[in-house]
Amino acid sequence: MLWCHLAICAVVIVASDLRLHKIRRRDILLSVATFLPLVSMSALVHALANYSFFRLLHWITSRAIGYGDVRLSFVIGLYSGSFFSSVQALAIINIYTWLSSGIYVLVKVSWDRTSTKSRIPFAPFMFLGLVIALMTAR
Repeated sequence: MLWCHLAICAVVIVASDLRLHKIRRRDILLSVATFLPLVSMSALVHALANYSFFRLLHWITSRAIGYGDVRLSFVIGLYSGSFFSSVQALAIINIYTWLSSGIYVLVKVSWDRTSTKSRIPFAPFMFLGLVIALMTAR
């Protein structure tokens, strides 16, 4: 059930971010609302920790990270807490997220000769970091 929820939410949110460069609030709220029957205390701790971290990054970087990504970090934290018991897994997920997005930016800049200031959709990398962490942990 959790895998189906993850797949559906990932497809909806990633498609929106790729097409519009926006993560819609209603998609996040729907994800959280449908996740409620599956939520545990560990999931809430992970979600709040991840949300706080991304909220701080949003503030420190003068909004270089969109607020939709901050909201999505809460959902990623819910999944992290449901699949993993340790908060260290959340750090690993974020490391995979940042590494994969960094590699993408390096390839894009070197291939397309685009500016490093251009916007990229970050939701695919957040879900990719979660999936890589799930695949390497089992």
